[in-house]
Amino acid sequence: MRLYELFDSKYEVELTSPADAEFKTEKGDTVRVYMNRFDVEGFEPGSVQVLEFSRNHSFSDTGDGDALKILSSVIEAVKMIDERIKPDYIVFSAKAGSSKASLYDRMVVSLTRSTHFSPLKSGDDYEDIIDANNGTGIIGDPDNSKIYILKRK
Repeated sequence: MRLYELFDSKYEVELTSPADAEFKTEKGDTVRVYMNRFDVEGFEPGSVQVLEFSRNHSFSDTGDGDALKILSSVIEAVKMIDERIKPDYIVFSAKAGSSKASLYDRMVVSLTRSTHFSPLKSGDDYEDIIDANNGTGIIGDPDNSKIYILKRK
């Protein structure tokens, strides 16, 4: 089985606003996916968006065993939101070395194959976004987090 095939099974995602979407899991949990504007000096307002999602208003791992199905649904939600707000950059993070970071690595691969985004790992734009985050914690603590930045191709 190829990596992208793992993301074929997903829940039905519904947009609730241009930058928000949600879906229900088989257990009835509500997963909310949303992007928040992150203004970075020198970037167009709204061009950098922080991606977050929660399950029943919690950001912690649940260990319920449906992580791939949830992640594939999050990917679908990102695509739907992207069609509406068209950010130039999508930023998100996970605790370095966590199982969530491992899942996010897979999500990046899937998003780069199925969207107009590619990973940004260095360069001026990367440094500007990381520097804007320092001290804010908006996209995680750079010392303890793996920070993902996707740039529109």
